[in-house]
Amino acid sequence: MTQPPPLHEPRPELYAGLLARFALRPRDRLLGRFLVGLARIPGAVRLLTGWHARRARR
Repeated sequence: MTQPPPLHEPRPELYAGLLARFALRPRDRLLGRFLVGLARIPGAVRLLTGWHARRARR
């Protein structure tokens, strides 16, 4: 009789030290929510794209 394969248990603490510097701050999360909400407004994506293009030309 064959045995089932061994289970691999998740160990999130394994990379916690390496990933800590990439963690989002509360300010980053708030800004992300704001930008996603802004993208729902019709025409807002075109305005943001134009604004970024204009800034890149400077």
